[in-house]
Parts: sequence; C-alpha cells; structure tokens
Amino acid sequence: TLFRSPDSRAELDKAIMKLVSEINDNIRELNLTIRKGVDEENGTNYFMLINTSQRGPVLSQLQTSLSAAELEYLRLLATEILLAEDRALPSNVALNLIGKMEGNTNKKFSLQDAEATISKLIANKWLRKLDRANVGIGVRFIGEMGDWITECLGGEVEKCKICRKMALRGIF
Repeated sequence: TLFRSPDSRAELDKAIMKLVSEINDNIRELNLTIRKGVDEENGTNYFMLINTSQRGPVLSQLQTSLSAAELEYLRLLATEILLAEDRALPSNVALNLIGKMEGNTNKKFSLQDAEATISKLIANKWLRKLDRANVGIGVRFIGEMGDWITECLGGEVEKCKICRKMALRGIF
C-alpha cells in the first residue's frame, strides 16, 4: 500500500492525529498512550509516549533514567517553579534547593550533581531554560505530570483558550 502525503497542513495534522488515535487504541492495554504537547514558549509540537499505569508515587513513575536523588531534586524544582508567581525559578535558587533534599538523597548530592541534573532535565524536556538566569517546567513534564501539577496547584490551573491544554506560562 502506498501512502500519499496530504496536500495541506490541515490534512496532514488530521492524518497524524488519526494515526496517533489508532496507535493509542492498540497500546492502551499496555498502559501506554501517545500525547501531543505544545511548548508554551515557542509553539513547537511534541508527541510523548506516556506510561498511564498508577504504580507507586507519581514522580517515581515518570521514567527510570533518574536516580532517587535526581527524582527528589526534580520534585523540589517542579514544586518551587509551580509555586512561583511567574512559574520560573532563578538558576541560583534552583541549585540551592539541594539543601532541602530529604533523607539519604542530600548526603551525596553536590552542586555539580545539581548542575548536571538540571542540564539532563533540560535536554530531555522535563525542564526548560527560559533565559540565561531562569528555568521553568518543560513540555514533557506538563505532558506526563499534568495530574500532579493540578494537585500541586490545588486545582488552580489555567487552560489555553485555543487548544484547552494546561498552560503554565502562557497568556490567558
């Protein structure tokens, strides 16, 4: 079977969403889904494979490439960013959050570890560099952790008036 690419952008978008819907129908029983996310800062579209199973603490289910200390640090970063009025956190404040890490995670987590973790989180779209001095929540975090974000903000989450998706830094 040959596939002919649609002539217009609207037709292509519709074909992509139909394909995503068909894939989701087939992977639902595996507790997986594909979600579309839009970067709030530049409008770039992303498709993310999301684990929908509810096993264990919410932040620990997001993926397995982070250590316990990195997950704890991400939880602290995300909470502080979400509670900030402009949904941004100065890099120096972000680095100093290592002092708030609990349990055994803070004993081995240095400033260099924090810098490396922030870089890793930015590269994987969990966080985003907003400018030279600030970090914010990334498109992947919004896509995968929407329920946690809503819980963290006490249900007070704005939605984009156009796409109706969660908006943290957009203009409402």
